[in-house]
Amino acid sequence: MCLVRLVTAGIGKVLYLARDEMWGMTEDRDGLPPTWKDLAEGKVFGTADCSPGLLDLSFRIFSINIDELYEILRNR
Repeated sequence: MCLVRLVTAGIGKVLYLARDEMWGMTEDRDGLPPTWKDLAEGKVFGTADCSPGLLDLSFRIFSINIDELYEILRNR
């Protein structure tokens, strides 16, 4: 999980453009084991402040990549 890698690396603030609605844990940390929740405590994760056009573009790029990932997983 990306979130676990970020908190164990000691990164304190992460701003992103496209949320991973299905699997992302940056806003739904309740699903994490207690140790990872403790490590994430006090860290900042949130959407970057940028133009609506850039947000839209990043979401479209993310969507293309996630569709490709799902296709790869389906073919395994």
